[in-house]
Amino acid sequence: MPSPAVAAEPRSDSPTSAPHGASDGSGSSAGTSVQRALLAGKPYEVQMSMLRPVQAAHDGQDHSAAAPARAATSGTGVSLERLDTIQAAFGSGDGAGLESHAPVQRTGEAAPADHAAGAGAAEQTPGAATAPQAPVRPPLNTDNVPDGIAKRTVEAMAQSANDVEYNTARALCSGNVTIMMFSELTKPPNQAELIAANFPGVQGTVYENPSSVNVVGTAAANYFIVSDNANACHINCTRIICIKDQTSDVDGLKTTLIHESSHAINAVQDLRNAMTYNHTFATYLSEFRAYWVADFGSIADLEQRADTIRQHIIRNYAGIQTALAFEMGRGNMWLHDRIWETRRPEGNTTNTTNA
Repeated sequence: MPSPAVAAEPRSDSPTSAPHGASDGSGSSAGTSVQRALLAGKPYEVQMSMLRPVQAAHDGQDHSAAAPARAATSGTGVSLERLDTIQAAFGSGDGAGLESHAPVQRTGEAAPADHAAGAGAAEQTPGAATAPQAPVRPPLNTDNVPDGIAKRTVEAMAQSANDVEYNTARALCSGNVTIMMFSELTKPPNQAELIAANFPGVQGTVYENPSSVNVVGTAAANYFIVSDNANACHINCTRIICIKDQTSDVDGLKTTLIHESSHAINAVQDLRNAMTYNHTFATYLSEFRAYWVADFGSIADLEQRADTIRQHIIRNYAGIQTALAFEMGRGNMWLHDRIWETRRPEGNTTNTTNA
């Protein structure tokens, strides 16, 4: 049985210092903490504090943070007494009833005018110039995409006039982002032992990582964990996304593929963010970007879109909610301020690749 991989040192061109006031919950600077976590010989759970897969958060489970957060304590035993204040800021619900990757607005519904094919044609008068036509898309070869629902969905995206949909299909067809079905993954038999040793407190299924190296060319973790309720996931620090074999909703899978491909295409950027700030804020930035281009991409008012995404993430991502409660509870407002100041995504927001 392979043992969990040891994370490698960060590359020399990757930032490792944190902004003043940044904290990872240990009281030390985030840059120092992350750099220390990457050193060989450290406990695996410490290494995984940065490299834990992003997908553990959007898993469709009840994400109420009240119970785990109230039970959690800091190193000095101080309880997270300000959780109720944070919860109140987002209303009485905690998002437990929301479906993963299934918001009211989806990419492709009520698309902004600049993304709609033939937008503006209705306002033309006789003799007026012809409205710009949707660009002619080069045909895509879907041989790299698994047969079934995945291939049908990517084929539909390849015919789309929506730039992000087409770019995502192109990345998947070229192999720059790889789709795997959950049934293709290997589940080690000693699930309970691996979860206790490497993913304490996380409910889900452990799989062997099909990739031996991560996006920066160093050894990848040997295992990752996914909630049993997840419809899809991105394997952190790789360009591999996985989807459930039983998925049957093409429109819903389009949104999911765009979301997960955003994580995969920006994997290097997300790793650098984790080394610059800390794992929690890096995860927030990655999810903010993915929701921006996918699930909430049809909200034309950009300020409303930013507010909607922030509320959705904090209501539904227990790890971010708990970290926010912990830091505010001990008077550290750095994470809160960085989250509230994030109004636009950074990184690649069009899912383009060099294919």
